[in-house]
Amino acid sequence: KSCLLPRPGKLLPIMKRIFRVIIPLLLLSLFSLITIKIIEKVNTKKITAERIQKLPDFNLKTIDGSDFTKTHLSKKLPIVLIYFHSTCEYCQDEAQQISDNFKAFDRSQLIFVSNEKPNVIRKFAEDYDLSKHDNIKFLSDSDGLFATTVGANTTPYLLIYNSDFDLKVRHKGSINISKLITLIKS
Repeated sequence: KSCLLPRPGKLLPIMKRIFRVIIPLLLLSLFSLITIKIIEKVNTKKITAERIQKLPDFNLKTIDGSDFTKTHLSKKLPIVLIYFHSTCEYCQDEAQQISDNFKAFDRSQLIFVSNEKPNVIRKFAEDYDLSKHDNIKFLSDSDGLFATTVGANTTPYLLIYNSDFDLKVRHKGSINISKLITLIKS
């Protein structure tokens, strides 16, 4: 026995009906997925913005391998957190400007954080003559948890906190050095 195949003319209307149902369902699914992703991203940004209003707790490593937490920071000076990457030209420029204008930063704590290996971070600190200052620390965020916690998804990424650990400024991207100095002092 054998089955007869439908004639080509009869197959076309069946396919049209299937496509009339499948295509709108696919488009609706795609639209729903995009909408869900947008809502998730907006919610993540809101949560991060709320989380960083006060300096979050953290546990990072210095380039020498010792622990560094929020408790190591002075409550007498403002804190400038700079998330950077050694190959980022804007980060290099900011480091050079900070080095050139170091006296303007002597009444603040500069905390450079990177997800790179400690030896790479150390070289960056030495290249810009920043490792010799007591108020500048270079820390390793090897697991990227700190970046996620503070919302650092670009470099340079800057957070300025007052001495009570309240957020004053959140800045993504390069910043003019005179503006940075003004923001720290205000």
